[in-house]
Amino acid sequence: MPSYDRTNIFARILRGELPCRKVYEDDFALAFHDINPQAPVHVLVIPKGEYVSNADFSAAAPPDLVVGFWRAVAKVARDLTERRAAELRQQASNDVMIASAEHRRALRQGHDELRSIIDTLPASVWVSNPAGELILSNRAFDEASVTSSFAANPLGAGEASPSRREEAFVDELGRERTVVVARSLLRDETGAVYAVCGVATDITDRREIQRESGELVWVVSHELRAPLTDIRAALGVLADERELDAASQRRMIEIALSGSERLTDLIDDTSSSIVSNRDTAPATREARS
Repeated sequence: MPSYDRTNIFARILRGELPCRKVYEDDFALAFHDINPQAPVHVLVIPKGEYVSNADFSAAAPPDLVVGFWRAVAKVARDLTERRAAELRQQASNDVMIASAEHRRALRQGHDELRSIIDTLPASVWVSNPAGELILSNRAFDEASVTSSFAANPLGAGEASPSRREEAFVDELGRERTVVVARSLLRDETGAVYAVCGVATDITDRREIQRESGELVWVVSHELRAPLTDIRAALGVLADERELDAASQRRMIEIALSGSERLTDLIDDTSSSIVSNRDTAPATREARS
């Protein structure tokens, strides 16, 4: 068996002549990181003694050194395993925290994008939980104080989805308003309701336009009837087989022409009124929104 070389690198490390990244040391062994690792964690454990090989160590080392050395190997292995497990747990925890932060950012981004979309709607839009507590709303909802009462209504037992009803109220200026409130239930994968989405649309102006349109139709039909009656009567006389003198014929023609002019004036006035209402309607809606 070759003699022990006291100048080898391990002997010099044991004597402290060369530095090492120590992992563990006791009276029987020294453990340190390999300077040329072959794995992410590569630790060498050497016995404290002059032995040229493992066979030489097993044959010549005293029993207490052999036992102490292998205990050191077991401790180093156990410590490295526990340390690696702790690192993996910490990494997993960090990954979860990063994923949670990214998830929160994604939720916030989705919330902001949804808010930017519904803010453009003239109707009041909101989302509340089944107890009526507000989760999300658009600008129209926030600016209309009365709509908050619609969102505060808790989920009714057996409520149909979607549901639609009309609500009447008096606004802050004392005007009577009518709103159509539509609600839809949002359910999870089990079918349980987790939120209520609502939309409130003010139909007061629409109702007023419908009322005015009905009155206009009545007035126009009433006003048209008089000139049409005159025209028809005058033409009926002219069409009669009885002979009329020239003065009477001229009188019937004048009655028909007068009725035609009145009819034309009525049609022009009605058209102007319709165009005027159509042109001012968007400005009214814009001022209201």
